[in-house]
Amino acid sequence: MLAVPGHSTQLANLIGHKVTLLCRNFFYVGKLVSVEAAFVTLDNAQITWDTTRFVMLSRKVMPTEIATKKWHINIESIESFGLSD
Repeated sequence: MLAVPGHSTQLANLIGHKVTLLCRNFFYVGKLVSVEAAFVTLDNAQITWDTTRFVMLSRKVMPTEIATKKWHINIESIESFGLSD
């Protein structure tokens, strides 16, 4: 784990917990397993909201589960985050 300035240091404190990440285009829920300089990794990640639907109304709704066990998210796209139930 690499500690870097900004919210990634606070995110690192949540490793091992189920979190919600509110990002630019999608909201993700999953168990936070790592925080690196450029990416965070979620285990059993789910997309819970697709914010692009407000812009592109004809777009199909995204599936709620991602077809891979680990999912990497660009840390710069995270706008806010917190513990999830």
